[in-house]
Amino acid sequence: NQPNQQISINPEIPWKYEALTNNELSTPISITYRIFGEGNQHREVTKQITLRSINDCVLSYGELNLHDLFAAYINEEHPEIDKILREGIETGIVDGWRGYQEDAEMVHRQVAAIWQALHNRGIKYSDISTNTENSSNLLSQAVRTIDKSLRTNQANCVDGTILFASILRRINIKTHLILVPGHAYLAYQTSEKNDKQLAYLDTTLLDKRSLISSNEKNTMTDFQQVLNRGINDHNDRIKNFKNDKKSVLKISVDKSRSRIKPIPMF
Repeated sequence: NQPNQQISINPEIPWKYEALTNNELSTPISITYRIFGEGNQHREVTKQITLRSINDCVLSYGELNLHDLFAAYINEEHPEIDKILREGIETGIVDGWRGYQEDAEMVHRQVAAIWQALHNRGIKYSDISTNTENSSNLLSQAVRTIDKSLRTNQANCVDGTILFASILRRINIKTHLILVPGHAYLAYQTSEKNDKQLAYLDTTLLDKRSLISSNEKNTMTDFQQVLNRGINDHNDRIKNFKNDKKSVLKISVDKSRSRIKPIPMF
């Protein structure tokens, strides 16, 4: 190499994934680079950086759009999902999970059973969406992991959407995250092969007793109110942002999963 020539080095870093997953507080850390040349020549540089919380989802860095990283919080293999699916069957709305093996009505019934099960668990809307350490160059969003949402029975719009998407993905129902300024909600496909046939769910309504009754006979009628609210609100947002289509993002969980794996559990 010539003197003062700039080179790029991309070393393999032995990450401690368990420590990273368990880190819930932004922490300053030091990274030291040592570069050795011919003979005994070497250079050492220490940089101070911030190790961000596992609950900090980076959405953009400079011109780079990273909204797909929400998919890392979706984990269809979480062990608590089996319990929720059992509770869904206990509602009496369905007697099993069939994905797309039957018609669109059965897809809606499966989603309704999960909605009822989560409603019965008493999950409450709780907003912790404050972004931490953002700058003009970086934007992030606070996101609860599935563990924390279920342990605290609290979820904001993003948390609830991620939880619901995880459960639907477990029973092979395809989902999309819909992101608009200040809000997030879920879309699910009523047809396996047609990603235009969508129903919309705003999970912040999970604790609204006025939308879900305790009478099993009324459950599907009540759930239809949830779906009606979802499509009406979605259409209103499309109209509001018709001159700024980039403000409405639709993220396919299937497509994101091909390159973004779930955050590991330890």
